Amino acid sequence: IVSYHYTSRTQAMARIPPTPHKMRAKGLALSLLAALLVALSGRGRVFSAAPPRRAALFAALAAASPAAPAAAEGPQGGKASKWYGTYIDPLHNGCDRNVVIAFDGLKGKIDGMDRSGAPDDGMVDCKNLRRNGSLYEWTLMLEVDPEKDEIKVKESGRSIVNRARLDKPQETIGKWDGNGILWPDGTKWTLKAPNPYKMPASLGCQPL
Repeated sequence: IVSYHYTSRTQAMARIPPTPHKMRAKGLALSLLAALLVALSGRGRVFSAAPPRRAALFAALAAASPAAPAAAEGPQGGKASKWYGTYIDPLHNGCDRNVVIAFDGLKGKIDGMDRSGAPDDGMVDCKNLRRNGSLYEWTLMLEVDPEKDEIKVKESGRSIVNRARLDKPQETIGKWDGNGILWPDGTKWTLKAPNPYKMPASLGCQPL
């Protein structure tokens, strides 16, 4: 009796031992898969939170590190300067006193108006003379000292305060006093109105 035993192709292929080429290919594929898994796990560690002990160490180092010094605020210039504006001079009724500051905030000028032919003592009243045109303008240069909060005016011809005649040029210091300039003899020029252009120093803004 002749018997036939049927073997499927799949069973036949399973009985055939793998060749060295196939074994090397399989090993290479497994190696690549292992490398990919290692890379992915490493990338995950980059974005993971630091261990508690390491985080505590970083926090201690940050607390011990000296804070960076705050940037020093420079002087405000131009219309942003607190010195900028028109002042009321109590010794000279109606005589304008205008302070202009350069953009660097360290120098400027004072423009004034007095009566033509004023006496040597400088006591004049400009308010009642505007209609007849007997007024003249003058200008004096100044320097600003932000640290001392004062200005130094270079006087020439007449005093900046009482407008009396001077024998020679000299300098006078004016100190900032809340809302105006206080002069050495106690005279205070007061701003006619708050400066609408002044910016808070905390912003560190400078005029363009």
